[in-house]
Amino acid sequence: MIKISIIIPVYNKERFLDKCIQSVLDSPLKEFEIICIEDGSTDGSKELLQEIQKDNSSITVFTNEKNRGAAYSRNIGITHAKGKYIMFLDADDYLDTNALEIYYETMEKSLPKYFFTHAASLHQSFLHCAIFPTAHASNETGIIHEYKDVYRGLDLLDRFVNNNENFLYACNAIWQREFLLENKIQFKNTKIGEGGLLILEGLLKAERVVCSNFAGYHYMINPTS
Repeated sequence: MIKISIIIPVYNKERFLDKCIQSVLDSPLKEFEIICIEDGSTDGSKELLQEIQKDNSSITVFTNEKNRGAAYSRNIGITHAKGKYIMFLDADDYLDTNALEIYYETMEKSLPKYFFTHAASLHQSFLHCAIFPTAHASNETGIIHEYKDVYRGLDLLDRFVNNNENFLYACNAIWQREFLLENKIQFKNTKIGEGGLLILEGLLKAERVVCSNFAGYHYMINPTS
């Protein structure tokens, strides 16, 4: 079983790409797939992806016929993902070695408690989303307060807004794949802000969301991005 699908849009990220992908490959959790979408790069990203893919059966590469943007590319990844959960990783960022393990365990360990206390149906016991703070290159984190319960998405959104959290970032979250598909949640094709719109739509529709204090996603400051 594929536990997590990691979706990576790639556009002119040759000098970051190896570190990004290797941070996933080094994970102790091995039941994952990496879906890279090559988005018409003009540097050596396409060739590097081809080399990396040769030695790693867990990596699938899709190629856009021309540059279509991160939203379009991530939506291709959602369409082809087979994992129980989906997360998004930018090609110039990277993960802690144990990040995938913690992300997966965070989603899984919330299910039994919620199911036994709110046992309306098995489907209703599924956790739809987990939100994580990011570790910024500037040593800041995107979410600074603790949220210890299982929340309705709208309730957590209200708390985020009241606490002035920086949460409108697509790579902050791991999602139940079936939740995204059933609710037809995809990225809007905008120049900027597509990640924030996805987070907002997901929180508005999700019945069960948790927020962790584990900042295992490293968001790098890239002046060319």
